[in-house]
Amino acid sequence: EIDVPARFVLADLAVATIAQNTPKKTADLRGIRGVDTRNMAGGVDQEIIAVVAKAVAAELTYDDDRQAPEQVELPTGAGALLVAWLTSRAKQLKIDSNLLGSRSDITDLYSPMAESKLARGWRKEAVGNYIERIVSGEIALALTKSGEVTMVANGGVEVV
Repeated sequence: EIDVPARFVLADLAVATIAQNTPKKTADLRGIRGVDTRNMAGGVDQEIIAVVAKAVAAELTYDDDRQAPEQVELPTGAGALLVAWLTSRAKQLKIDSNLLGSRSDITDLYSPMAESKLARGWRKEAVGNYIERIVSGEIALALTKSGEVTMVANGGVEVV
């Protein structure tokens, strides 16, 4: 309608952050990283909020031969620890953690029906393989002196 490339309305970072935070009001939208308020004129901000609300309200449907995925619970504290590591890993890779993955993406790795984005492509290489090694006990997580969460071999040697 406004005849400009989508990236001029919302950057990829903004789209990912909106999807993660699901703003309910235009004021919430304007506070999201990557949202350029200059492009929100003419009701664009209200349209984005409407699309987000519609997506949140939508029910998941499955083919007759599929069942809804079971909710997988990671051991107490494991999810939070893995999210903390994912955030540190994103910082190390110089990428926004929202683009890299989320707690639900980590949980989806262990759900029999879910398709985690961490199980394929560049995210698998960046974090998915490491999460599998962490969960299997092959490598561990530790805090550096600067407070970052890092991977270490069971002998305490940092894994790059």
